[in-house]
Amino acid sequence: MSLDCPVCGVLADYIEIWNPQTWNEGATAQLFPEAVMHLVSVNAPPSQRLGERPEELLQCPRCGMSYLYRWWMPGGSDDVMHTYFHESIRRIGSSLAGGPADEGQS
Repeated sequence: MSLDCPVCGVLADYIEIWNPQTWNEGATAQLFPEAVMHLVSVNAPPSQRLGERPEELLQCPRCGMSYLYRWWMPGGSDDVMHTYFHESIRRIGSSLAGGPADEGQS
């Protein structure tokens, strides 16, 4: 983790948020930190938005750190009549993703 990176240095190793599929009046959404919106997709066309694929590899445009974005809807008895979308971002490191920070290394 590059704490001095102005783009992703503020992100934790793992962040998970969840929001209901159906909103009640007065409900507020859980959002990722603003820094997540500056990460760029490695494996999706630019026309796709975050959340249109269940898994997506993201990368910091400044330092090359890689993150895995996931969304899912868990099922089971805990969510009867209440469906929630879960989303997470996990830092996986630039060496695992073969990003720009790995160029020139053997």
